[in-house]
Amino acid sequence: MIHQSSGIKQALDKLQPHDQVNLEELVAERTKELEAANELLKKEVSERKRMEQTIAEALEFNQTMLESSPIGISAFDSSGQLVFINDAGARITGGTKELALQQNLNFNQYDAWKQTGLLDVARQVLAAGISCNSQIYLKSVFGKEIWMDYRFIRLISGGEPHLLMMYEDITERKLLEEQIIKLNSDLIRRAHELTKINKEIESFSYSISHDLRAPLRAINGFSQMISGKYQDKLDDEGREYLQIVRSECNRMGKLIDGILHLSRLSRKELSREELDLSTIAETISLELHRMEPERQVDLVITPGIKAYGDRALLQSVLQNLLDNAWKFTSKQPKARIEFGCSEQEGKKAYFVRDDGAGFDMKYADKLFGTFQRLHGADEFPGNGVGLAIIQRIVHHHGGQVWAEGAVEKGAIFYFTMHEQSEGDE
Repeated sequence: MIHQSSGIKQALDKLQPHDQVNLEELVAERTKELEAANELLKKEVSERKRMEQTIAEALEFNQTMLESSPIGISAFDSSGQLVFINDAGARITGGTKELALQQNLNFNQYDAWKQTGLLDVARQVLAAGISCNSQIYLKSVFGKEIWMDYRFIRLISGGEPHLLMMYEDITERKLLEEQIIKLNSDLIRRAHELTKINKEIESFSYSISHDLRAPLRAINGFSQMISGKYQDKLDDEGREYLQIVRSECNRMGKLIDGILHLSRLSRKELSREELDLSTIAETISLELHRMEPERQVDLVITPGIKAYGDRALLQSVLQNLLDNAWKFTSKQPKARIEFGCSEQEGKKAYFVRDDGAGFDMKYADKLFGTFQRLHGADEFPGNGVGLAIIQRIVHHHGGQVWAEGAVEKGAIFYFTMHEQSEGDE
C-alpha cells in the first residue's frame, strides 16, 4: 500500500503545474456529478417508499372494504381451493372465517354444488371467463340450508385465473315471496268465489222479480176488483183491510225494485269523471223543497265540493242521504240539513248532517244491512234498502261509509272515496 502511494505521488510530482490544475478540475466536476446522482437516488428512494406506502394503504383499504361488506365474498384459485372469505360470507354460510380457511375447502368437493349444478357453472366461468348470476337453494358446507342470490366472476391474479363469488342470503325474501304468491292465489280464488256468489245473487234477484211480481199484481188486481164490485157490501173495516192489502202490495213492489237496484250495482262498470257534488246536492235540494214547499228546512250546502267518480252512482248516494235527512227531520217544526266536507284520518270525508230523529249508536252496525230499519214504517216510511245501496256504491269507489248519531239529536253520515292520482285512468 505504501508502495502504491509512493508511485502515485511520484507520478503526480512529474506532472506539470498546468496538468495538475486540469486534474483537480476534473475531480471537482466528477464529484459534483456524483453528488447530483446521489441526490437523485435519494429522491427515487423517497418516491418508492411513498408509492409503497400508498399501495399498502390501498391494499389495506380494499381489504377493509372486502371484510366489512354485508355481501358474502369468497375467492377460489384455479384448482377450486378457497383462498379468501370475508366475515359476511362465513356468517351467511353458517360458519366462521377462521374455520373456513382452516378446513382447506375446495369447491370441487362440495356435494351441494354437485347436486345443484353449481359446480358445473363455476367451472365454466373459470374456463370461459364469462360471468354468471342466479338464485339457488342449497345446503352450505357448514350445513345451513339457504336461498342464495349469487354472482360468479373470473379474475386474473398472479397470471392465474381465480373465481370470485359474491352472494347474499335471500331466504327471508323468498319466504315472503312464497307468502305473497299464496295470498295472491287465495285472493284470486276468493275473487272467483265472489264472482260466482254475485252471479247467484243476480240470478236470485231476477227470480224474485219474476216470481213475486206476478202474484203481487194478481193480489193487487183482485183487491181492486173486490173494492169496485163489492164496495157497497163492505163495511168501513172491510174497505180499510183492502186498502192495507193494496198498500202492502205497493210496498212489496218497492222492496223488489230495491233488491234489483242493489244487485245491478255489483255489475255496473264505473265511469269516473270530476264531479261538482255541491251542484248535484243543490239540484236535489230544489226538488225536495218543490215536493214539500210547506216544510221549513234550512238545507245548507258547502259550495265547490269536488270528487272523482261515477256521476249516476254518486248522484244516487247524495239522493239517498239527503232523502233520509229530509225524511228523519219531518217531525221537526224547523229543521237543518247540511252537506259538507271534512278531513277524517287524513282522508277527505263527505258528509250529510241533520238534526232529526237520530239513532242509538249501539245499533250503528245494523244501519247498512239490507232491510235493516231502526225506525218503524209507521214512524218513517222506507224499505230498508237505501243505506245498503249507498254502502255498495261507496265500496265500489274504493271508500268507506259510516254514521254517528244520538236519539232525537240528529245524525251525520260520512263517506270517503279512492282519491284520483296522476297514474289513475
